[in-house]
Amino acid sequence: MSVAGLSDGDSFDTYATKPKKAKVAHPTAVTSVVAAAMAPTATTLTRTSRQILGIMNGLELDDVASYFDKDGDDIDPYVVCDGVSVEAFNAYVGDGEGLPVALRFLDLTADGRILIVELPTTVHESTACEFEAKFLRATGNEDEVATRGSTTARRAGLRKKEADATFGPMGWTPNRTAPPAPRTISDWVTLAVEVGRSQSWASLTAAASWWAGYAGIQYVLLLKVSARGTQIAYRLYDIVTPGVLPDHPTDSNIVRRRTTPNPPAVTVSFNMHRILSNLSRTE
Repeated sequence: MSVAGLSDGDSFDTYATKPKKAKVAHPTAVTSVVAAAMAPTATTLTRTSRQILGIMNGLELDDVASYFDKDGDDIDPYVVCDGVSVEAFNAYVGDGEGLPVALRFLDLTADGRILIVELPTTVHESTACEFEAKFLRATGNEDEVATRGSTTARRAGLRKKEADATFGPMGWTPNRTAPPAPRTISDWVTLAVEVGRSQSWASLTAAASWWAGYAGIQYVLLLKVSARGTQIAYRLYDIVTPGVLPDHPTDSNIVRRRTTPNPPAVTVSFNMHRILSNLSRTE
């Protein structure tokens, strides 16, 4: 059993989930294409990938950034447009490269709305990078762990997805099993990490549900960081039954920035045999 340290802290608390509803955030200067996107919800999912591209390119990203520039922990997502099918969304996303807003910050609702759940901030990005560094250092298997970053993941019939960090076996990882169908070694993710700053717990949990159905996944870790980066709430889900996100996380807590000398270490534990898929080995 390998243990990865998340951070150091000296106190913990219970983090209450606040239900939120998505709402349209009107930019300060609404362009014609964005104004069209703000129309009432369509009864059919008729937008094409080319239309979505035009809408996304027409966004005033400075205004979107201002919308999310708040100290609140759960900010309603920014509604970009409606009338979007899974097929049109995936065609727009393509391989995930060169998008005005990265796929990891987008969501597609069941009723066909594209949402921006948040935008990258220094706190958000540094949290993801810091976890990756600490995780790799703590595993003791750094050269055997593949860091797949925000790889564009696919599930049949569902929208494409990106996490903030993903990990899995290397092609040369000793004693590993074969990738589960339909995975190849290049898209085999066993640990997905989703980081939220202003993104709500409900949205993060929905992301975890998507990953729970990803063939080969073993763990999903949700990290929710405060505006000033002084605390991180985490929820770790152990995916035992493929496609089923447990009702409750395996482990959860809040890690606060150290304020006293030599505070007790806070750890998040993973079975590295599962992450490296060398399940034939014993502990």
